[in-house]
Amino acid sequence: MDKLVAKIDKLTSHAVSNDGSEVTLVFDAKHVGELALLMKTECLDDVLAALNQAKAAIQSKRGEPAPQSKPGVAAAQSKPGEPAAQSKPGEPNNQVTLTVPKNWLVSADLQMHDVVLLIFNHKTDAQSGYALDADTAKKMAVGLVKNGDAVLAHKASRAVAPKPKEPGR
Repeated sequence: MDKLVAKIDKLTSHAVSNDGSEVTLVFDAKHVGELALLMKTECLDDVLAALNQAKAAIQSKRGEPAPQSKPGVAAAQSKPGEPAAQSKPGEPNNQVTLTVPKNWLVSADLQMHDVVLLIFNHKTDAQSGYALDADTAKKMAVGLVKNGDAVLAHKASRAVAPKPKEPGR
């Protein structure tokens, strides 16, 4: 079966059917004009996952690093879902919005990009993913284990530490 190929210049609109079972995406396509794609809503997660993977692959090929905070900076001034506080021009932004994912997925894309995929909130509206080269993934794994051990040791030390005596007792 031949594939229909059209060069897309931009997304012009989208619509959801009255019963919520279908989504229409309308594109401006070069040499074709307006092109509408009608799909069942069950396909949206797969389409979003594919687009996120493509975006990560593009960023990786361009050498664009994933946004990172400075080491030791973990406190955020804003609540999850709210925009982070803005830094003043010329100052580095040391604030990060933190969210605890409901679930996560680690996989390897060996067929196309040879990267390790790290996806948070898999198959939800808040899904976000990263593509890491193998060396970076291994370094991250070491860092996660080291910091996980540090958190567990800190929790254990707090659990056995004697509580301070109250004044007057």
